[in-house]
Amino acid sequence: MKINKLPRKYLVLSFFLTLTYFSQAQNATINGTVTDINNKLLNGVNIAVLGTSKGVSTDNTGNYTINGLNQRTYFLQVSYLGYQTITKEVTLDTTEKAVDFVLYQTSDELSEVVVTANRRLQNIQKTAASVSAVNTKKIEQLQVQEIAELNAIAPNFRVYDDGGTGSFSIVASRGISTVDFNPTVGLYIDDIPYFTTFAFPLVFSDLDNIEVLRGPQGTLYGRNALAGVIKINTKKPTNELTGFVNIGAGNLNAIDLSAGFNLPIVKDKLFFRASTTVSNRDGFVKNTLLDKDLQNRKAVDANFRLKYLATDNLNFDLHYSIQRRESDAYAFVLPTAANPDFGIEAITFQDIIDDNPYEVSYDLDVFRISTTENIALSGKYNFGNLSLSSVTAYQITTEDRADEFDFSPADAQSTRSTIDFSNITQEFRLTTSDDKKFDWTLGVFGYRNNNLSNSINRFGPDLAALGAPFDLLPLPIERPENSEIVQKGVAFYGQGDYELTDKLSLTLGLRYDLEESTADLFRAVSAFNPEPFELSVKADFNALSPKAALSYKANDDIFVYGSYARGFRPGGINSFVSEVVFILLVHKH
Repeated sequence: MKINKLPRKYLVLSFFLTLTYFSQAQNATINGTVTDINNKLLNGVNIAVLGTSKGVSTDNTGNYTINGLNQRTYFLQVSYLGYQTITKEVTLDTTEKAVDFVLYQTSDELSEVVVTANRRLQNIQKTAASVSAVNTKKIEQLQVQEIAELNAIAPNFRVYDDGGTGSFSIVASRGISTVDFNPTVGLYIDDIPYFTTFAFPLVFSDLDNIEVLRGPQGTLYGRNALAGVIKINTKKPTNELTGFVNIGAGNLNAIDLSAGFNLPIVKDKLFFRASTTVSNRDGFVKNTLLDKDLQNRKAVDANFRLKYLATDNLNFDLHYSIQRRESDAYAFVLPTAANPDFGIEAITFQDIIDDNPYEVSYDLDVFRISTTENIALSGKYNFGNLSLSSVTAYQITTEDRADEFDFSPADAQSTRSTIDFSNITQEFRLTTSDDKKFDWTLGVFGYRNNNLSNSINRFGPDLAALGAPFDLLPLPIERPENSEIVQKGVAFYGQGDYELTDKLSLTLGLRYDLEESTADLFRAVSAFNPEPFELSVKADFNALSPKAALSYKANDDIFVYGSYARGFRPGGINSFVSEVVFILLVHKH
């Protein structure tokens, strides 16, 4: 027993000695001055070291000093009220380096664009990936307030809503899209993954930057990144007391209100930021039968962030957000054949276009109300040229809805349902960024999704107008239907960039995903189903997602790369079995 215990002690001792070494190795310094174009020294300019908790302000002589750094590459972001915010890449290869900044009051000078497409800070001009990025200023110029307005950011990339309700989004990248609840383009907001399109927010608030990655991103982002990834970051809490209010108006009595504030609770230690966006718009389609407007929208997005700088090397971020969407649902009209017995007149597509395309006639008061809540705790510890990150997130989305399926005044078929989708995720990520020949990222990601659906399917008396076998059924019928689908998975991944020469770099990455899905389905006894329908099924999925890229930096303005990548979208279990299948089976037997 003593022989076995001895190596463990040495391992533990070695581990803590290594941490101590890395912690004590942070003795490098960046200093300098900040002036305007007239060489006037600027006091109170903020200099932040991106990706770390470090940051300072210039003194009354325009000088600044940032201590406790490692000899590696950093991105310094300089901001000052009334001047353009700039970002500069700085390689700290000595124990002390002087870096001076000149700020402009106009936007004539272009700043470096820093992205996190490869899960670490990189200059976009040195990133071997098809990525488009916009910062706060560009977001304001493009007036990006809804997810459908992301179309303005990237080429060969489109976002659509579901036909009027805004309850879920359809995202297409390079021609790949789906109307399923499992997206083909992944969405991450503040590093929180969104597993279902039902949870995609309708409106945004307090955005800091947006990145759109096109093409398969399976290596670093895993499932549902078959066609790309959308990365959105909201503004982080800072050491300043600030606030804002924005109001907008439009046709259909549209009102948009955004407001927020930033509050330093404990100077240089604890900060809080809150923001919200409220959007309201009237409908423009009339349900003449119920005298009610359809396709109106109400949406609220609220974010609350608490940031704690425990030490120079350790920080935590607690994030809570809630999004609520309401709509009086879609407004579809289908051509119908005449049926005098039920007062149904013949309608063609040309009739709809010629008469009034903004009128429908439904017997059901259709609606959709959905709410998504997120709570996440992230932490990051920097030691030496390595950083260890952890992101723990819990998300729950609920939706109440009433759907019309015959799109007519007839009481034929409709559904009322509730959906509860929850997921918990945990990710650990170890990253190096020393600007030497080899930069790499290793990570493990685990998740559990639970999708619970309860609905009541109604088959009204007007369904008999369709003839056999519907005219043989004891209509009306209301039948409960329940389903629960559970998905559990884990993934291991790694990606590295190796400099073959000063200009030529090689990127290699690999991810392995494992997922287990189980489904329990239940349908109650009805005329459609003489006996209760119960089904329990299980399915397993796995995939390897490789990536390889070769990039060449010809000069500061020209960067060429070629890449190969594979995405992964797991299979699933279909709980939406057509009613016609059951009807025909029962009628046949």
